[in-house]
Amino acid sequence: MSLFELAFNNCKSNIKSYLMLFISMVFSVIVLCNMQILCHGETMNALREMNPYIMDAIFQIMVVLLTLFILFFTWYASNTFLRKRKKEIGIYLFMGVDIRTISRLYLLENLFLGIFACVLGEGIGALFSKFFQVLVIRLAGFDLDLVYDVRPEALIQTFIIFMVIFLLISIKGMISIQRSQVIELLTANKQEEKTPKIGLIYYVEAIVAILILSYGYYLSTLAGTNARYILPTVLLVLIGTYGVYQGLFPIIFKGLSQNKHFLYRGETILTINNLVYRLRSNYRFYTMVSITIAVTICVLGGAFTMKAVYNEQQSQAFVYPVAAITEEEVEVPDEWLKHEVKLLGLEGIGNGFMSSNQVLLMKQSDFVQLVTENGYKNQLSSLPHKLADHQIIQIERPGTLMSIATPVSEYEIENQVYEVVVNSRVVTLGGGINCQIQVVSDATYESLSPSATPLYFYGMRAETEEEANQRAMALSTLVGTQAVEIFNGYSYLASVSWVKLVYAIGAFLFFVVMMATGSIIYMKLYHDGSEDKEKYQVLLKIGVRPSELGQAIVREVVLFYLIPLGVGVLHSYFAISALGDLMTADLTPTFFIAVIVCLVIFTLLCICSIQTFKRLIGIKRSSL
Repeated sequence: MSLFELAFNNCKSNIKSYLMLFISMVFSVIVLCNMQILCHGETMNALREMNPYIMDAIFQIMVVLLTLFILFFTWYASNTFLRKRKKEIGIYLFMGVDIRTISRLYLLENLFLGIFACVLGEGIGALFSKFFQVLVIRLAGFDLDLVYDVRPEALIQTFIIFMVIFLLISIKGMISIQRSQVIELLTANKQEEKTPKIGLIYYVEAIVAILILSYGYYLSTLAGTNARYILPTVLLVLIGTYGVYQGLFPIIFKGLSQNKHFLYRGETILTINNLVYRLRSNYRFYTMVSITIAVTICVLGGAFTMKAVYNEQQSQAFVYPVAAITEEEVEVPDEWLKHEVKLLGLEGIGNGFMSSNQVLLMKQSDFVQLVTENGYKNQLSSLPHKLADHQIIQIERPGTLMSIATPVSEYEIENQVYEVVVNSRVVTLGGGINCQIQVVSDATYESLSPSATPLYFYGMRAETEEEANQRAMALSTLVGTQAVEIFNGYSYLASVSWVKLVYAIGAFLFFVVMMATGSIIYMKLYHDGSEDKEKYQVLLKIGVRPSELGQAIVREVVLFYLIPLGVGVLHSYFAISALGDLMTADLTPTFFIAVIVCLVIFTLLCICSIQTFKRLIGIKRSSL
């Protein structure tokens, strides 16, 4: 029998052992294939008409992110199953088979598996590609006529990307086999990471980790108002989480294991002992899982923020569908005009980092009138009813997502200091003014008027897009060179419609990565179950009841899902609060939606893990 035939037969006979690896690869290919089909199809051509450069950039970034996701996901899954098969490989070597032949056999088996997974994944992806496109496009809110359009280049690129990744991972596994010794291969399934006994260093590490994590959480509250704190916050939380898993959790479970009243309650001793070992020996793994969960929830928060930003831009754009800013007064037809406002341009130095050295002043009476007549009177309740002299209400630039500039608390205008009493996003002049507006008292406005440059804002009505286009063109002719800017709300909204796609893609990424994270925990527990199989079978033989052993497995598996999820959710609470402050959006509902989705995904995978664990041990359901 040739090596080729032997590899093919091994692949068929070991299909049960390879099942989880195979499913994970098929899932990866389906995700990548659907994204490639979307990128190369007619749907993408329609999206490019809105903003070709940004749409291309979004999808290129998505393909890169999915490629990195597949690389990490496939690498972890392959390593887990390679370690499980090393004993079989060691037996081949012990029987006299050349190590190079064995490594080539492994490579061929992996290639067969990879090709089959890629072909099946592309077939399923192509079959359901229109469903995927409908889901993404409808979630984004685009009104497009979708057609079933699967192009060969999309399938070819998917095949090349996946097979290159899988080939590199398989070559790495082949090299690992060639460098292994016989005894190492035969005992690979029983190898355990040696961890020191808990001593003083663990207590010091736990205390330091808590302090670092607490300081990281504190900085996250500042990151909401200053983006410069984001990087140190992330680094501190990462280091703190690492220390919590390596130091704090082992100490907690050690304390529980020394509490006899707690420890000797039925199957608790089995659960605690396994938790103590697993968390101490796999702290890197659980740290990365927790961080991934936190980051993924923040991705969903960012996606919902993008949706909120688009909704705000839509509101801003249609306050005045057509608007103009001129340096001199012009005659605009009364039937067009909705509001006319005189603004003052002045030099004003703010005390914030990267703040502008120009201010655009509006008097409070005009501000209150505009906001009230435009239907946003309820937003005035949170603002000062009457400004004192040298006080400012600062209206943020419409559609601002976030800024690395620190908030301005005061301006120096005409050698006088003016205090910013509140920053607000209340809809004022719509999208016609693409900068911050400083609202001052009427008296202050009049006193600064002689030294200021007047600017005239004309906000106009338009019931339809066609009417808005006609009035914008007519207005351009009317004001001529006097116009500083002419705004068309419909055109502007079309240029930023890509924001809706970011929201849909972000929600899709959240679901995919969370599914992958839960699957990684599943594979980790599958591997742990294989390692513990003999131990549990010995316990059954010496008289431990299957019901007690089953309950111990349930508790152990549930805690292995619950602990990283709990830590990740705690991190994400502070992270998403900071993100909400930074983007001036309420992300609390998003946070709870994300947590509920995570709980559903992890609960389903946890149930599957429990049943798989029991089957590995040999416990029948009827025994429980």
